[in-house]
Amino acid sequence: MAYLLKKSRVNWLAPFFLGFFSLNLLTPTYFVAWAGEDQAHVYFFQALKYKEEGRILAAERLFRRAIELEPENADFHFELGNLYVERNNLPGAKIEYGQATMITPNHIAAHYNLGLVYRELGEMGEARSEFRRVLEIDPSNVKAQLQIGYTYAAEGFIEDAREAFREAQAMDATNPEPEVALQDLERFEIEAREKAQTDQERRLFQKQRLLSRAIRSRDLGILDNSEDENG
Repeated sequence: MAYLLKKSRVNWLAPFFLGFFSLNLLTPTYFVAWAGEDQAHVYFFQALKYKEEGRILAAERLFRRAIELEPENADFHFELGNLYVERNNLPGAKIEYGQATMITPNHIAAHYNLGLVYRELGEMGEARSEFRRVLEIDPSNVKAQLQIGYTYAAEGFIEDAREAFREAQAMDATNPEPEVALQDLERFEIEAREKAQTDQERRLFQKQRLLSRAIRSRDLGILDNSEDENG
C-alpha cells in the first residue's frame, strides 16, 4: 500500500484532554524518487518542496493539480489534508483524509490524522472510530490507544480514559507515555474535583448572601410597616 513508501516522524504532545488541543499529525518523509515519472508525481513532489519552504498556497495549487491528474492516489489526498491542517481548514482536511482512507483503507497515517481532526472538531465518537481502525490495522499501535483515552478524558469520561490508558500500558510496558497519561489524568481529576468544590462553595456563599439580603429586605419592610402604623 502507499503507506509503505513512507517513514513517519511524529511529534507527540500530551495531554490533549487538559484543553491544549493541538494537531500532531503523522508527517511522513517520502524516500522514493520519481525521476522521469508522470506529471502528477512531478507536481506532487514539487508541492512537498513548496510546503517545506512555507509556500503554502503554491503547494496547495500543485497538490490539486496532482489530484486532478491522478484522483485515486491516496498520498496526494493525504498530503493535501496535512496542508489544510496547517491552514486551519479542518473541514477540508477531513474530506481529504477521508478520501485517502477510501482509496487505501489500510492507510494508517490517514486514519490517525483523520481521528485528530475529528477530535479537534469535537466529534469524539468519530475520532475514536478512526483510532480503533488504526488498531485494527496495527494492534500494537500504542499511540492510537492513547488517543482513545485522550478523547474519553476530553469528554469527562475519566474511568473510560483510565481504562484506555491502562490498555496502552499493557500493550508496551517499556513505553513511558501511558504512565505519563495516567499521571496527567490523576492530576486532571484532582484539579477538576477541587474546582467543583470551589464552585460549590462559591454557589453556597452566593446563596447565603442572597438569603441575607432577602432577610434584610423583609426586616426593613416590617420596620417600614411598623413606622407607618405608629405614625
